[in-house]
Amino acid sequence: MNSLSLAETERPESELVGTQRYVPVLMDGVHVLPFDSSLVEKRYLLMRRDGRRWHISEYLAGIIGAIDGKLDADGIAAAVSAALGRPVQRRDIERVLSGFLTTNEIVERPASTDWSGLLPEPAAPSPGRRSSTMLRVRLMWGRPLAMVTRSMAWLFRSPFAWPVVCGMVGFQIVWSLTHLGTISMATHSSWTDDLAVVLALVMASLVLHEFGHAAACRAFGAKEGEIGFAIYLVFPVFYCDVSDAWKLTRRERAALDLAGLYMQGLFAALMLGVYVACGRELFLWTFLAISASYIPNLNPFLKMDGYWFLSDMLGVANLSQRVGELLRGDLSTMRGMSRAMALLTYLYLAASIVYMAGFFYWVGRYAVALARGGYVERLRNVQLAFYGDFANMLPALLTVFASTLLMIVLPFLVLRTLRGCVEWLKHMAGMTRNQPDGIRLR
Repeated sequence: MNSLSLAETERPESELVGTQRYVPVLMDGVHVLPFDSSLVEKRYLLMRRDGRRWHISEYLAGIIGAIDGKLDADGIAAAVSAALGRPVQRRDIERVLSGFLTTNEIVERPASTDWSGLLPEPAAPSPGRRSSTMLRVRLMWGRPLAMVTRSMAWLFRSPFAWPVVCGMVGFQIVWSLTHLGTISMATHSSWTDDLAVVLALVMASLVLHEFGHAAACRAFGAKEGEIGFAIYLVFPVFYCDVSDAWKLTRRERAALDLAGLYMQGLFAALMLGVYVACGRELFLWTFLAISASYIPNLNPFLKMDGYWFLSDMLGVANLSQRVGELLRGDLSTMRGMSRAMALLTYLYLAASIVYMAGFFYWVGRYAVALARGGYVERLRNVQLAFYGDFANMLPALLTVFASTLLMIVLPFLVLRTLRGCVEWLKHMAGMTRNQPDGIRLR
């Protein structure tokens, strides 16, 4: 999500033609709400009817708030001056109107031809940042999803949520610490006979994870988007669109970030309880597999739950975008941050560079290994399993599937990386500008 200040919305006076005055009118569905962040300056959330969102300054929020369909540029300047306690000139208002507000269709353009030339022709809507997902398939949305989330929302409301979280986490931690030997034996035993059932249960927990995010949205007063399947970088994932969560407080956004793990934790506790009751090891394996899935989900360098939680706890909207702006040499992204927050952002930048370098190194080595015969060997394992070793059939098929998916997605990932490098070079040369990004996928 972009931060827009006066400098970013100004246009040269030579671009403002015509001397007639007009009364700007906001487009239907435009809203400005306070945005809870850690920045010293007040920030606001600008929302358009079609879902586009911008993180804007107090100055721009004041201008939009003063547009009531009655005031012209002079009246708006007087209202904003009174609200901010500093002088704002008419030409400053005209620059914002003819720039950001018109280009992004925040204000209506007068239909009368008498006004032609007063404002420039609005540009085509900005496509925004390319998403990191290469494929998105909707699985549930609209009324069916709303019916499910309404029935689950109570799980996230006080006084029920905290006792459940404490009991669930305590039960799993205490049992695990007192049964380390059982866990060690389970991880070293052969469980291929029940692999299909375990995978089905783990898959169910992943879907429940997304319903957790959607239900938390409903509980906190935001609108849930959709639940679907996507390819994120090279990983197949389920996702939930919770972009409306930007209007929530930092505390509510942080709770929403962990809502998926909360639902998975409830399911894992249920699996562990069933294992304790009946002794079937497949439920223990399911519990361990779900617990292991928490680790990648809490990764703060990929746009998963851990990343959004860190971003919201720090109070920095779209932390990775701030890091990208720093890489492009745009130090204005640090404007309004305290020294401690700026230091944490720089540390995150350094850690992100190290992590992404290691990630691409691992992907490259794995791809080279596949090209040198590893893929053929995996196909041979499937063939051997088919002719007798049926217990290893499913693991062999899963390995081939993962390898095939990587081989298909890797060229696209390389192209996206190269395109990002080209855009970085263009930006450093002053040829491009940042685009808004208000999408939150879990």
